[in-house]
Order: sequence, then C-alpha cells, then structure tokens
Amino acid sequence: MKNIKTYLRLIKEIKDKDTEARGFIERAFLNMPDNPRIHRLAHNCFVMNFSHTTLYPYSCWDPETHDFKFMASMIIEKIQTCDLKSIGQILRQIVEKGTMQRVVTRTGHSNTFKIHPDIRKFVNKRFFNGTLEMKTGLWIPGEKGEEIERKRKSNNR
Repeated sequence: MKNIKTYLRLIKEIKDKDTEARGFIERAFLNMPDNPRIHRLAHNCFVMNFSHTTLYPYSCWDPETHDFKFMASMIIEKIQTCDLKSIGQILRQIVEKGTMQRVVTRTGHSNTFKIHPDIRKFVNKRFFNGTLEMKTGLWIPGEKGEEIERKRKSNNR
C-alpha cells in the first residue's frame, strides 16, 4: 500500500510540474508584444508596408508570419497538444530552423509554418538565455532537461 501511495504522489508531482511548465510557456507567448511593423485594424486584420515583407532573407509574404498574435496562439496550441518531452524540441526547432509543423485536425494534413525572425529571437532570449540550453527555471524533461535539472540542484547546494 505504501508503494502505491508513493507512486500516486510522484504522478501528482509530475502532473503539477507539467502544468507549471506549460503555463509558464503560455504566459510568455500571451505576453509577447505584437509586431511593431504592422498596424492592426481589428483582431484578425492588419496592414503593413510592402517593404517589411522583404526585410528578411526568406522574403515571406504569408500574413500569418507577420501576425505575432496568430503565431503565439499556434505555438500555444502545439504545446498544449504535445507531450511534455516534446516541448523543448519544439522550442529548439523554432529557434534553429525557424519553422513549426502544424497538423490541421479536421483534414489530418500537416502544414509547415515559417516563424518570424523576431519571434525566433524572443524564444531564444526567453527560454534559452541566448544559447540553445534551456533556462534552469523551466523544468522540461527530454534530451537536456534532466541534465539541466541536475545542474540546478547541484548549484543550490
């Protein structure tokens, strides 16, 4: 009986950390400033100068790329639907490759979205301290999660 109670307590702790990590990421994206290069006319409508579409090397004309609120909601949706181990990989892919896969549930098709360079900088600064190593305040298991958690615990001693 004692072992079952121990396992249940551990499962609850993991769920609490999962909720905490997802909430931390969601709040960061919800508080992300809007694109300063656009003039928002309504919630889902904006205008921008044509010259801003060609500022970047990839010259992206997709309106979704320049709408930071849409990008934030898309990233939050992806993080809510994935398992906890994948969160670090998703954020790392945003910074390294500047893309994100999104599966449209009603059709089952997968789309690849380009991520605006300013959002890539935001993710890198907010979650990786400007490097590709996760900040220690965020507990995310996976490739480097356990290693970072160990380092954090050893620094606290």
